Amino acid sequence: MDPFRLNLPEIESSLQAVQADFARINATLDAHRDAMSDEVRANMMAGYRSVDDALVEKIDLFAPGNSKRLLELNILVLCGIDDDKRKDFAAHIASTERRFYEEEGGGIGALMEWLQRHNSGNVWRCAAGVYIHILSRPELYLEGNHRTGALIMSYLLARGATIFCPFRRQCQGLF
Repeated sequence: MDPFRLNLPEIESSLQAVQADFARINATLDAHRDAMSDEVRANMMAGYRSVDDALVEKIDLFAPGNSKRLLELNILVLCGIDDDKRKDFAAHIASTERRFYEEEGGGIGALMEWLQRHNSGNVWRCAAGVYIHILSRPELYLEGNHRTGALIMSYLLARGATIFCPFRRQCQGLF
């Protein structure tokens, strides 16, 4: 069975539409967000490409030994693929990695425990629960939890559709 692919051109178009309408959207929020810059959009697209690559390669991001890939998604949303920016953010990246692996009552260990307790086979509940877990205190990452959470939800939904969706062919254009 072929893996689902993300519709990267459609995702890019959607991000551009949000960017163009961001001032109006932001005005409706209780907690105002920073503007969506071209850099943020480019970094998100780097993250979506990474998710798409994992889907194509049939990589389980939650399998033992793959936690570094979940950490990399966060680095992508913050720094993109620019090596110089990653060097500038080296201390922040190291702090995020410590939190990710060592946070008492949080971090990747707590997320994996949550997944074990809530393995119902319902991909929608799983994706929503993982997103909420990422945003719960303590948040999984130091920064970029909403953006990284969106990437991880996209991965889980696309991967789950590959495994569970009885209408796989009809759903193909959604991802």
